[in-house]
Amino acid sequence: MPRAPSTSGIRRRQILVLAVSLPAVAHAGYNIWTSEYTLSREQIQAGIEPRFPVRMRYAEIFELRLSHPRVTLLPRANRLVVTTDTLVRNPLLLPTPLSGVLAISSGLRFDAAARAVRLYQPTTERLELQGLSADDARNLQALGAFVAQQVLRDCPLHTFTPEQLRLGNRPVEIGEITVVEDGLKVEVR
Repeated sequence: MPRAPSTSGIRRRQILVLAVSLPAVAHAGYNIWTSEYTLSREQIQAGIEPRFPVRMRYAEIFELRLSHPRVTLLPRANRLVVTTDTLVRNPLLLPTPLSGVLAISSGLRFDAAARAVRLYQPTTERLELQGLSADDARNLQALGAFVAQQVLRDCPLHTFTPEQLRLGNRPVEIGEITVVEDGLKVEVR
């Protein structure tokens, strides 16, 4: 007498059929069990790098050069930090250029029209320039705020394809974006 399939065997077949029938969302980074899309720290870094190097002027007296962006993830604050090598020149006030680092933290948001995860409300965390006194560094905080808004505001980190935002024939929505130790978790609902 043939044996009836076990409940776990039936469940495994259902899962297999579901996985095979969802090729549009079975991309690297999408987890069908948790309904999350994962962006690695490397993918985030790759989303930031095309913006650099940057050359800009501030208040018509400072020339800035930003290069070599490095992404750090802050899960507890649900933010990320972009730290860049920074060079500031002013031939009238500074006999030699000042070098240092600029760290900018940012939240994240989903832009539905562009299908993109973007940086949101970047703020300067620190601006450290070698050879600059603490008072002068405080006076240059406006410089850091200017750079944060000009360079990283609404910077896209990842753009989803139309297929990645569909589950079969049904469109899906992006929910919460969470910073984790090794990247971002983007909720799909």
